[in-house]
Amino acid sequence: MEKNRNYFIAIALSVVIVLAWQFLYMNPRMAAQQKAEEAQRAQQEQVQAANTAAGQSAGQASGTLPGAGQAAAATETREQALSKSPRVAIDTPAVIGSINLVARASMT
Repeated sequence: MEKNRNYFIAIALSVVIVLAWQFLYMNPRMAAQQKAEEAQRAQQEQVQAANTAAGQSAGQASGTLPGAGQAAAATETREQALSKSPRVAIDTPAVIGSINLVARASMT
C-alpha cells in the first residue's frame, strides 16, 4: 500500500493540473474565439446584405455566379495539358508516366 500511495498522489496531481488548465486557460480562450467568430459572422452578414442590396439596385441576376461561363471554357483534355510542356517519358516495370521538365516560379 505504501508503494501505491505515490501513484495515487501522482494521478490526483495530474487531474488537478488538467482541470486547472481547462478552466483557467482553455475556457477563456474558447470564449474569446467564439466572440471573434460571432463578430466575423455579423460582419459577413452585413457585407452580404450590402452586396444583395447593391446587386438588386443595379439590376443584376441574383442566381448567377460571376465567371460561371469561363469555367467551362478553361477546361482542357489531358492530352492538351501534357502537350503544353516538354516531358520525359518513364517506362519501367514499376512506374509508367512522364515528368514535366519545366519548373514554374508561381502556380497561376
